[in-house]
Order: sequence, then structure tokens, then C-alpha cells
Amino acid sequence: MPIPESLKTLLKIAAAALATALVVVGATLLGLDPPHSDDDLLPIKRNVDPSQNPFPKLKRLHLYKGPNDSTEDLDRARKMTSGDEEWDETFVQRLLNRNSKAIRSFEKATHLAEWQDTFEPTIEADFDYASNWIDIAKLLRVRSMLNLRNGSREEAISDAITSMKFGSLLLAAEGGLIHQLTAITTAAIGQHAVLNIFKHSNLIDTELAFLCDELDSISYSSRKFADSFRVEHQIFRSGVDAYNSGKFHLEDLLPSDENSSRLPPKNILLFKPNRTLKRHAAAMRQLTEDSQKARHLSTREISKELDANSEKHWKIWISGNAYGEILLLISLIHYDDILDRFALTLVSHDMIRTRAAIERYRLKHESLPESLDALVPGFIDSIPLDQFSGGNIQYLPHTKVIYSWGINFSDDGGEFDGKQLNSKSDDFVIKIDLPSPAPE
Repeated sequence: MPIPESLKTLLKIAAAALATALVVVGATLLGLDPPHSDDDLLPIKRNVDPSQNPFPKLKRLHLYKGPNDSTEDLDRARKMTSGDEEWDETFVQRLLNRNSKAIRSFEKATHLAEWQDTFEPTIEADFDYASNWIDIAKLLRVRSMLNLRNGSREEAISDAITSMKFGSLLLAAEGGLIHQLTAITTAAIGQHAVLNIFKHSNLIDTELAFLCDELDSISYSSRKFADSFRVEHQIFRSGVDAYNSGKFHLEDLLPSDENSSRLPPKNILLFKPNRTLKRHAAAMRQLTEDSQKARHLSTREISKELDANSEKHWKIWISGNAYGEILLLISLIHYDDILDRFALTLVSHDMIRTRAAIERYRLKHESLPESLDALVPGFIDSIPLDQFSGGNIQYLPHTKVIYSWGINFSDDGGEFDGKQLNSKSDDFVIKIDLPSPAPE
């Protein structure tokens, strides 16, 4: 029985479609790894006055933490600051004296105007110095408490502000994400030191005015923060080149277990460097765009992609670039929460500004305001934006809290676990309490 012409036509179309699919799959698995352009992700060059740039001197700060360079002494001083250990002023003063030179250099850097990182964006870059910067911020918080206990409240405020300024300047220095996380951490240490001052002292209006002026002098540049993703792409490119040339192995990056030790050797079926770089560049472009928006407007594409890949591992192994996808996942998982943390830094700063404005109102009127509208314009220019809701920062006079929706993007009515500015709480909260004495 002859085959009808219509069926022949359908069979030809089906055969052509199958051949096309086989070509596409073959190209995916076996081939093609065409070059791509990522020139738009080259770091932006700008001329900086060397006398106004603290790099690379900042990287050479020497810090005494404790015997044998342990963190024992610093940890003990931090416990004293929080009231978890009995205050020992002699011990605290000795620790601060040992680190006075590093602290002075840290403070001096915050008076310079043009920060620009000087490191080469490579996978081999050494970031050990970043932990020293965080530890100096912790020492400044200890010194802030020392000044507070001795009645030097403006000096206590200055110590807290120094860490916040350092964080804002480092965020704008166009470094990689290690620097951005360090900047966010140092700023947060300063922010918590300010809350500690509110908790343990009755600031007078001139001291509050000084605090408000200092807070208003600090800004966080979303555009400069976005530039860090350009640098991060160059670091990733260096990593891909190093992996491709055999300088390190994928097993070095994976948890030490029997599965990672049985990975097949790298080959064209498993690793395509150009395709890997193209995917990373696309992610960096998305993060660059999202980082310049209020957090509630960002796409969260990186989170969605990570969630999808974690649920469907088989997609990685049939992609034709399994090792490239693994490198991407290892990289992207570190970027997943960076935008949340940056947004929390902005919100924390504005909530502290609001807290200071409420305190100035309380001193003048001998009561808390009924709403934040009562603060405008006499105590604050405008009610700050909540990055996570798109509305204003919230204030509940009956429970005495200022809050943001936080990273769950949900209004939980100011509920929190008792820890102020804790991102893991239902909401991101500052509690307005009457001052209590500094811990003995």
C-alpha cells in the first residue's frame, strides 16, 4: 500500500526536526564553545589622587589580637562590651594601647576622600587583611564603651561613626565582593555601637545633634556598589583560566567526600570555559542592575536559578558543561544574599537616623511622637524608605519599635527575637528603650 503524500511530508518534517535536535544536542554536548564579549564588565577606570587614597597602606595594618595572634583577648573584650563578662578597664586599656597605631591609621583613612582598591582582580588575590579591618572596628566598639563608661559620650559616638564611615568608603572603593562584605560588616559594627550608646546613656540635645550631623555625612552609593560586580567578574574569569590551565582542580572546591573524589577528568564534554564565562557575565549584569534598585524591586533571578538547579541536579550533568555549571553554582551561592545585606545596611542607617530623630523629639516634648510624621521637618527631612516594602520605615509608639519588613518581604507587625537589627528576625527592628546604666 503506497504511503500518502501528506504522510510523507509529515515524516520529512519530523526527520528534519529530529536531525536539527540531534545537531543542537551534539553541539551542546560536544562542541561548540564560541567566544563572547564581556567588555562591558571591565572595571571603570578613574583618576585618583594618591594622597587621598589609603590603599595599599590599609592592607599593611598590624593588629594585636592576643597571645600567638589568637583572637582570645579581642573576644574577651567584646564580651565585656556586651555585659557577658565583668568589665576590666585595665585589660581593655592595655589591648587598645597595643593596637593604637592600627586604630589611628584606620581613623585617618576615613578622612581621605578618594578610595580605590589597588589589588589585581585574580583568583590568587589574598584577602587576609580584610579580617583585620573588621577586628579594628570591633576594637573601636570596645573603645566606644570605654568612653561611654567614662562619660565621654561624643568620643563614644565618634568611635561608632568611624566604623560606619569606613564601611561606606570601602563600599565605594570598587573592590570585589570580599571587600563589600567586609564593608557591610564594619558598618554594622558601628551601627550596633550607636544602639549601645542609646541603650546606656542619656544623650543631651547637642550630643544628639552631633550624632545626626555625623549620620547625615555618611552615604552609601548604589552605583559604586554595583561596580563591584564588574571586579567580581574579572576575579571569576581569572578562576576559570586557572582551572582550565590545571592550576587547581574542581575537587579542591567541593566538600571532601567520596563523591567529589570520583569526579571524571575534565574534558570537552564536561567543561566549556567560554560558555561558563558567558553565563557568569549574564548573572553579573543582572546583579549590577538589581543592586541599583530598591530591594523590593529587584528580580531575585540569582536566587531563582540557584533554587532551580538545586532541585534538578540532572540538568547540570546533561548540559554539556557540567563542571562549568558547578563552578558557577559555587560562585553564585556567595552572591545570593549580597543584595539583601547591602539593602539591610541602607535600612539600618536610616533606622538609626530615625531613632536619633525620635530621641531629639522626646527630649523637646518629654514624650515619644505619635507617628513619624511628627518628626518632619523639624527633626528629620523625610521619613526614610524601607528597601524591602517600598513604603516608609514603620514606627509603633505603643510597642516602642522602629522596623523594616526585612528579608522575608513581609510585614510581621514589628515582631522580632529581642536582638536589634537582626536579619533573621521576623522583622528588622530597633527597640526604643529608656537608657540603662552601662554594664558593670
